[in-house]
Amino acid sequence: MTSRLQLKLSGKATDRPPVWLMRQAGRFHPNYRAIRANFNNFMDFCNNSQAASDATMVPIDAYPELDAAIIFSDILTIPQALGMNVIFTAGDGPKISGELNPRHWQNETINQLKPTYDAIRLTRKRLSNHKSLIGFCGAPWTLLAYMINGQNKNEFAQARAAAQAHTQEYQDQLHTITQHVIKHAQRQVEAGADTIMLFDSWAGLLSEEAFLQSVITPLTHIAQTLRPIAGVIVFMRSSTQHLKHWHHVPANAFQVDFSSHLMDIHKALPNHILQGNLDPAILLTNDHTIIEHTQRIMQLPISNQLIFNLGHGVLPNTRPEAIQTLLSTIEQYQVQYV
Repeated sequence: MTSRLQLKLSGKATDRPPVWLMRQAGRFHPNYRAIRANFNNFMDFCNNSQAASDATMVPIDAYPELDAAIIFSDILTIPQALGMNVIFTAGDGPKISGELNPRHWQNETINQLKPTYDAIRLTRKRLSNHKSLIGFCGAPWTLLAYMINGQNKNEFAQARAAAQAHTQEYQDQLHTITQHVIKHAQRQVEAGADTIMLFDSWAGLLSEEAFLQSVITPLTHIAQTLRPIAGVIVFMRSSTQHLKHWHHVPANAFQVDFSSHLMDIHKALPNHILQGNLDPAILLTNDHTIIEHTQRIMQLPISNQLIFNLGHGVLPNTRPEAIQTLLSTIEQYQVQYV
């Protein structure tokens, strides 16, 4: 059986818009926190196949309305596999250090990333055949932003400077990291993922020229390579100032953040599937507000081109019951949508 998400990404009709949530496997749920408590180091958690699969399944078991699982991992597994040192500090975000010369990076990362592929295999066996399994990667620019800058400081000024200068060294870094993103995505598909999401979390920091060079060009190549084997969803966060360039990326769908209106994006990309974009802060309110804002999105005239999601990840202080209110509201639209 094909999932709602797969049908939507292939341009086919569905009985209602598919729904899944970024960070649906996260700290808001007590069952996730119980798994996380077994690990002092976040990257050790990500690299434990059984624990990653268990975390992936927490929201699927809790909320049957969800149409997809997204494998529990982190975008920084690629830099770690390349030989960089990745440390997560509570309240301070990730810090990365290591060699920036691509000639000194690990050429073959399959052994380092094998726990992710094993987690996907485990999870695919546990999922019903009408649920999608989403793999994901950080996009090249966002990965380089962390690698060059070392951490999210001064809006990645060092990395932005490198992107603007666009030296041969930077071009080599961008090319090499792009190839590793492609390999990682392909191996996730081989392991059982039917969809790949590419997260360019810091795309909005770049000027137009740098955006074209460091975001659009590599994402276009990645999407062209992956489209024959999987659905591709691209998230170029906070980059609507460059919206006129999005169409160059041959994605099946574009994720929209909560600062944008879906209809504005639709006007610029009338033939594309859009994913989003409820503000996750809405889930911190009451049931009435959650229902009202969810209905506003569901009632848009583009619901036949919509994958319902948040405009960013589920916040850690979200009540699990709020997620259920959201999903029940979407489920009720099934008859009306048909």
